[in-house]
Amino acid sequence: MRRINATLPLVLSLIAIVPAARAQQDLANAKPGRAPNQPIDEEYTKKIKEYTTEPFFLSPLVDYMPARAGVPTPKAVLGDIAGAPGKLPYAEEVYQYMRMLEKAMAADPSYEEPFFFYGNLLVDDGRYEDAIPYLREALKIRSDYMTARVLLARALMQSRQLPAALAELDQAVRLDPRHPQPHILLSQIYFRMGQEEHARQEKELSLRLRRENPHALEAEQGRSFLAKP
Repeated sequence: MRRINATLPLVLSLIAIVPAARAQQDLANAKPGRAPNQPIDEEYTKKIKEYTTEPFFLSPLVDYMPARAGVPTPKAVLGDIAGAPGKLPYAEEVYQYMRMLEKAMAADPSYEEPFFFYGNLLVDDGRYEDAIPYLREALKIRSDYMTARVLLARALMQSRQLPAALAELDQAVRLDPRHPQPHILLSQIYFRMGQEEHARQEKELSLRLRRENPHALEAEQGRSFLAKP
């Protein structure tokens, strides 16, 4: 069995995106982090905290694993959490998890997490354009999903859809003005657009925010299936 250390070949055809059942929340009143009344996978969450080397690497965005019947976590195929010490997934395990997520999305299109997990896998694999509809669907279901919005902005940027990426980052900044990641991406986009002064300002702001909030950037990878131990 081979390790997943290169770009994955095309896997199963992407399933059709089903319209979300829940209305979007008002972004002006939204707060990033765990959704209200969201059940968590207690065992998985305990492992996240156990394997995290320093508490400041955790944040309310990634310090838990949501739980819902019929929605698998990486533990279902890895036997442990993603990013566990000494555990790097094989390609076959990634494919298996993607198939499980496809079934979960089809069975319950009103739940955002399978769409986010699937989009995250595609981004990890460099398939940015393929990831965009899944991340958009996650945000259609839950508009205050900060991690999904930042990941969508990254996918849009890498797909050269710069105005759309800027729009997503504007909303991300409104959700969490102190998170450095949106400003890092804004700096990169402005540089690509030739707006060097804006790029410099955003870079300086991201560095200041990272000093003030050192856990945020590292925690952004907290749920990546392909996270390296």
